[in-house]
Amino acid sequence: MVLKWQVDWPTTKAINYVTFGGVYYNQPQPNALWRISYLNNDQWMTLDEGQGGWVDSGIYEWDGTAAQAITADALRVQIYSDGETDLVSIHLRGRGGISNRINDSGTETKATLIQYLPPVGSPIADFNAVTNVLNVDFDASNSSDNNTIVDYQWNFGDGYATNSTSVVTTHTYLQSGTYLVTLKIIDNDGLTDIVSKTVTVSDGTAINEPDENINLALLEDANLSGSVGSGRGTLEAILYDPSIDDYFVRTDYNEYGVGFGENLGRPEADNGFFWQVDWLVPKSINYITFGGTYNNQPQPNAMWRISYLNNEDWITLDEGQGGWIDSGIYEWDGTASPAITAEALRVQIYSDGNTDLKSIHLRGRGGLSYRN
Repeated sequence: MVLKWQVDWPTTKAINYVTFGGVYYNQPQPNALWRISYLNNDQWMTLDEGQGGWVDSGIYEWDGTAAQAITADALRVQIYSDGETDLVSIHLRGRGGISNRINDSGTETKATLIQYLPPVGSPIADFNAVTNVLNVDFDASNSSDNNTIVDYQWNFGDGYATNSTSVVTTHTYLQSGTYLVTLKIIDNDGLTDIVSKTVTVSDGTAINEPDENINLALLEDANLSGSVGSGRGTLEAILYDPSIDDYFVRTDYNEYGVGFGENLGRPEADNGFFWQVDWLVPKSINYITFGGTYNNQPQPNAMWRISYLNNEDWITLDEGQGGWIDSGIYEWDGTASPAITAEALRVQIYSDGNTDLKSIHLRGRGGLSYRN
């Protein structure tokens, strides 16, 4: 015999906290084996397992708030024999509440709970109706000269709403996503004004879906930066826009870098040339290209590194010398593997220590510039 308790969901859930209550003291289970598992993409994954312990009159607690949440289509607990001992009087208990016969409301930890708690370090969204949403502008013809706002009715777009006496409020979202925040403002004459704003929040997890028509460096929350303040081209000029099958902007040469013949000397990686994109919300990425220099400005000795930022660590995706940067095209196709999660992405080009870095630049490729 196997005891099983299971919950299934029609839509996948993010979970980072689970509790279950073990048996009553008068029905000990020191030898019972147990397994807690979850269903993901039609495969059962073991979350935890063991013998005795919590199931023998204790409480099981799995706190995953310090790590990335699991995603589950179902969750189950199984209790079974060790092959040597009969499984007798096996059961699970709720803990921390009041039943008709027992009051253990003072018990910590509570059970049974399956939750997605705010992850450690999750962002708190701050809203100011005047500066961050929309300016409040009552129709003067319909209100008195001295109208006073008496109530702010917030709806955060995640099923939570509240009243406030302030135009400023703070709200913690339980999971990443894009939400429509609405604020209804009521004055002492009973007149109302409604302002709203779409906000995106993240706990460090990427929320973008696969889309072959989007260049992630062109999204609204993308911020471009680079090492060249005044040189040739612009940060945007090298970006290809698959939605229009052309460069995002058209320039003479669709390039970004130092001027022709400009010598940067022999810098190390952190002091050399770079192009970078940062996102307000982390992105899932599995395809990257960059264009190398023009043929008349060869770079056979230039060193290069492509890296991404994840949880405050720069992780090298690829690096080398010459190759694509010497008038070729870099392509990283990670579609056959799990996508990387990046808060920023950069390409760095620097000296090998023996050769000066001259005329260094990147090109956009595959579109129509004014000269090519």
